[in-house]
Amino acid sequence: MMIKARRCDFGWLMVGLLMVGPVWAADPVDQEQRYVRAEEQLRAGPPTATAWMDLLDSLYRLDRPVQALAAARTALQWTGVTPELKGYIARALFRSGLLDDAARLIDEIPKDQRKNPTTALVWVRLLHAQGQTENALALTRQLLIDHPDDAELLYEVALLSGHLGRNHEARRYYEQAGAAVAQLSGYPADLISARSAGGSAIFLALGQAQFNAILHTGEAPLVKHPQLNLPVVQVRLNQQETVTMLLDLGGGDRLSLDDELAKKCGVKLLSDAQVSDLSGEGSQVQVGLVGEVQLAGISLQQVPALAYKFDQQQLPGIQGVVGLGIFNRGRVTVDFERAVLHLEISAGREDDPTRPSDDSPLPSGYDQMKVRFIDGYQLLLPVQVQDQLINALIDMGTPLSCFSTQLLSALKKPEDIGDTLLGETPAKVSSSLSFKLGRREFTSDPAVALPFIGGLTSSEIGTQIDLVLGWNALAQMAVLVIDQPAGEVLIKWQQDKSPPTSAPASAPTSQP
Repeated sequence: MMIKARRCDFGWLMVGLLMVGPVWAADPVDQEQRYVRAEEQLRAGPPTATAWMDLLDSLYRLDRPVQALAAARTALQWTGVTPELKGYIARALFRSGLLDDAARLIDEIPKDQRKNPTTALVWVRLLHAQGQTENALALTRQLLIDHPDDAELLYEVALLSGHLGRNHEARRYYEQAGAAVAQLSGYPADLISARSAGGSAIFLALGQAQFNAILHTGEAPLVKHPQLNLPVVQVRLNQQETVTMLLDLGGGDRLSLDDELAKKCGVKLLSDAQVSDLSGEGSQVQVGLVGEVQLAGISLQQVPALAYKFDQQQLPGIQGVVGLGIFNRGRVTVDFERAVLHLEISAGREDDPTRPSDDSPLPSGYDQMKVRFIDGYQLLLPVQVQDQLINALIDMGTPLSCFSTQLLSALKKPEDIGDTLLGETPAKVSSSLSFKLGRREFTSDPAVALPFIGGLTSSEIGTQIDLVLGWNALAQMAVLVIDQPAGEVLIKWQQDKSPPTSAPASAPTSQP
């Protein structure tokens, strides 16, 4: 997932996650009719596993996770649940953000009965999110023998192959996924189509080289931008220009670059792409590949990038955005106390036999969290909201933490929720809501919800996201360590729990 910076009229800078291509926009009529038929059949009775699977699959293709979850929970109580139906229920749980529940249900299915594409795809994604990428790839390739034209399986093989540095296979399977997607009705057809086109171009250009390959580990100084109040780094591209870029703590495994800068520095531009930010606004960009990216003592090779026009009125002095995901093959530390970004080689996972020995004790004062990385780089942080454990993303450009409208509606009475505008973006607002990350508790007062957090964002990532952790949470961190190979995050909190007085502008007021 890539990132794009845009200015909001209310004076805040939101650095939004960027998706290649729109979320599904195909004609939903056929799937709608399929859903209605299945619902009528279940209502007329007696229920059948086929009717339940048709209902759940049509809701998945229509990208209606709330309805699908409700139906899945009802189906799970039915006495005739089959192993295959459990796979459809597990997919609805996964899409709704209940990854642990999905994993438990998959574990209930005997391994020799997980061979249908729906069940297997959930299993594969859970394995990949747990860092078992080799196992996930082997399983998916085996499934393709019986289902060679399944677009989602082909896309998953492409994704996993690329993550493991098997560029030729990644390119080939991206091309096959792009061709097979014509047979896929509904979500996530458009998403796969757009990503496959960009992925094929990148891996063709990479040849035998590994993307985001760590050339040198070390440190780079962090500086707070005087106007944007966000961390920036000095970045040198292809050993030519040195420019100022925003550091996006929630960003993906690519750079975003000013298009003129990309041309000046000899960035290999590969293809055009249509992209949308979190608000659904679309624009044209070019997908490219940077030969070398240097940040003081840190150096990476073959870094994918998006090139488009940076507005200097909105982003004064900024010519790019560094997604923290470009370092995901190592262990990256954002040390706010020392004002440095530090990269080192990860020790890997404890259950990995190739893991280097690392007997270092956990530093005192740190929260340690085992986390999941969806698509290989997108970090999901577990956050406690009342009695629920939800998925959260980091977006350091958002001044306050924002919820999904789905979560706000579940926790607040309708009469307690009002409407407001964040710039030109409609939002919901209510009274204060608390959440807990590790040992630190936060209160959002008021609680603001943005519709695209539970909509476009969740569709793009493939699982429900209910909270974006903004600057009010990140500013309380003294040190943030993200170790993708080890599947863990460490956070050292500042001693003072109160938010900094220099935080961006005050929260919006309700306009009921």
